[in-house]
Amino acid sequence: MYKLSVVEFINRMHPQEPLFGIECNSVFELEDDDEQVYSRTQPLKESSSSIDFGWVENPGMVHIENRSKHELKVTGFFKLPPGASMRVWSNGESIPIEKDTDEDCKILVHVFPR
Repeated sequence: MYKLSVVEFINRMHPQEPLFGIECNSVFELEDDDEQVYSRTQPLKESSSSIDFGWVENPGMVHIENRSKHELKVTGFFKLPPGASMRVWSNGESIPIEKDTDEDCKILVHVFPR
């Protein structure tokens, strides 16, 4: 059985204050051993679209990285600044993503089977 390990570090730094940091570690067992992870750069040409899950029939964790110069909005209200990334757990339904520019934007998506 495959496991998915997530390690996250967040640090807040200021020259005249002590470092404030948090670390989160999680391990999740995956149900499906047969499907491969789907990883693709996806263009966002329309103002609103849905993230493509590729061949993953039963998506679990979805990691999204904003590879554009513009802020994006995920699921209607989560901001995703340029260069930032986030992860969400799919319930199998589409994950909407929006942009407020006419320029093409790109995201890097990794879809892990449940």
